[in-house]
Amino acid sequence: MAARPAGPAHNSILLRHIEYLDADFVWKQGDILLTGDRITAIDAPSAITAEAAEQIIEGQSLRLYPGLIDLHTHGAVGSDTMDATTEGLEKISRFLAVNGTTAFLATSMSSDRQSLEHVFRQPPSVSGAAILGYHMEGPFLNSAKAGAMDPRHLRRPDISELRQYQHIRRITVAPEMDGALEFIRLLTEETGIKVSLGHTVADYQTGLAAFAQGAQSLTHLYNAMPPLLHRDPGIIAAAIDSGAAAELISDGFHVNPAMVRVAWKLFGSQRLALISDAMRATGLADGTYDLGGQTVYVRQGEARLADGHIAGSTVTLWQCLHRAHAAGIPLQDAARMASATPAELLGEADERGRIRKGLRADLILADGSSIRQVWIGGQAVL
Repeated sequence: MAARPAGPAHNSILLRHIEYLDADFVWKQGDILLTGDRITAIDAPSAITAEAAEQIIEGQSLRLYPGLIDLHTHGAVGSDTMDATTEGLEKISRFLAVNGTTAFLATSMSSDRQSLEHVFRQPPSVSGAAILGYHMEGPFLNSAKAGAMDPRHLRRPDISELRQYQHIRRITVAPEMDGALEFIRLLTEETGIKVSLGHTVADYQTGLAAFAQGAQSLTHLYNAMPPLLHRDPGIIAAAIDSGAAAELISDGFHVNPAMVRVAWKLFGSQRLALISDAMRATGLADGTYDLGGQTVYVRQGEARLADGHIAGSTVTLWQCLHRAHAAGIPLQDAARMASATPAELLGEADERGRIRKGLRADLILADGSSIRQVWIGGQAVL
């Protein structure tokens, strides 16, 4: 039945005859009405009258995706979370928005307490992608798998230190560290902070114990952790057996495309979240940059420390989505892994992450892999 409101609602947009991913991530054709910051109606093609909206966009040949949510991104366009400046976070937020990321966790590096206290303050109000809080990546990590972290700043988990910080939504911990299992239990029971396991040499049994204490996922699957071996299954097998989730950097550099497909087959789209793990060189040319106090050399878009360790990515989550698809993952699954799955892992599924009536109007309008428009809370970005 056609929707027939008395007149157009204020700040309303009608997307007509658009191909979109429905709440179950199946491609459908229909009309979608945005009113204010919400999706207010979804119906069959031509079922919503033109009088319902102030603006009409014809969607033939275009596709509509839910806005992307990046659980793990350090920075872009010359700025980094560790800079701890409103100006820097605004630049990151705007860059992410025009590239399809509508919400993110500003992700830290390992550092001293004073620096981290300065970082973990009230996230500023920004005009682009919403900052949902912070992902505290370190310092409670294993120096044997430091990766691009400065090993001088790595230390055992300390709940009293963590309580000095604010607005943390997610934390990466190495579960084999002294006191880590109790630390994970306390975080899960007392704070609501989501725990992810990474930068670790944990074996299978330690991984199982950590997931039993409440850990939710693995941080950047395959990277900075032991491999999955037939006689030494390690923490990856523990995550699979525990029903835990995993982050995955599908930039084509961190993980071979074949192993991207393997991850999808092992975890499924409901338990695998695509992340960018982007650093401040993202959106800029090759050159020399800083990451957590260490010098990073970017050559042909690949970021490495002087010793050769990979030091984050220089791609957007939208690019990761399409590279995952190029690796053989169905486009609708790749889209879910960059939107609904991270929303679920953060406890944000009732607010964002899907194209569903009542959720935020955080959306991407695309022509193939080219973004034509992004809306955040119903407001056009481009």
